[in-house]
Amino acid sequence: SSVPASAATVRFYHRYEREINGTKTPVGTFRPFGVAVDNSTSPSPSAGDVYVADLEDGVVDKFGPLGVYESQLTGFGTPLGASAVAVDNSAGASAEGVVYVGGYGNGDLYKGESVCASGPDGVTGVAVDQTTGDVYVARGASDVAGARKLVYRYNSSCTELSPLEGFGGAQAVAVDSSGDLYVLDDANGVVDKFDATGKPLLQWPAAGKGLAVDQSNGHVYVAEERAVDEFS
Repeated sequence: SSVPASAATVRFYHRYEREINGTKTPVGTFRPFGVAVDNSTSPSPSAGDVYVADLEDGVVDKFGPLGVYESQLTGFGTPLGASAVAVDNSAGASAEGVVYVGGYGNGDLYKGESVCASGPDGVTGVAVDQTTGDVYVARGASDVAGARKLVYRYNSSCTELSPLEGFGGAQAVAVDSSGDLYVLDDANGVVDKFDATGKPLLQWPAAGKGLAVDQSNGHVYVAEERAVDEFS
């Protein structure tokens, strides 16, 4: 659906921002590299919260639905720390959701602030299958020299399952409401769609760095440098 011209814009301010005489001034570094929304249902206190992965400071900032800074997760390494974030709201997760964070510099996948799984290449994307709680991790974008360019899969206990391979560059991942997986291959300029068993279903041309799926209608969004493309 389109956004009305009168829609309000909420800006999520950096946790170190100071307001002086009505002017907000950022303090310190802030390089947002990934974002996720907690889709817990009310009355969960975290429903609608927004998590922003800060690559430069190696933290994940948590904001309320109206953009008010609340807290942060730490310990993901600096610089080139937190590169991706996703929230597990599946039936097996806690009522507040479980936050997964990808580390770009160290290749680790975190569950909260604890290491869930380690890998040889930097994480560029994380997505959760909300039907099973399985986590998909993209490691090896096309601009990472020597990266193996795989999509790893883990269950909620952090046990590695069968990976998907054969990509020119595994840049980003997303999962729809049916459990189908989408992978943005930035080297080959395509989006690949797989079912939950890893069977290829569809491929179409798309160039970009970011990927998302609308859970209500299955529309796929790809973020390019200066535009966002919608595929239905």
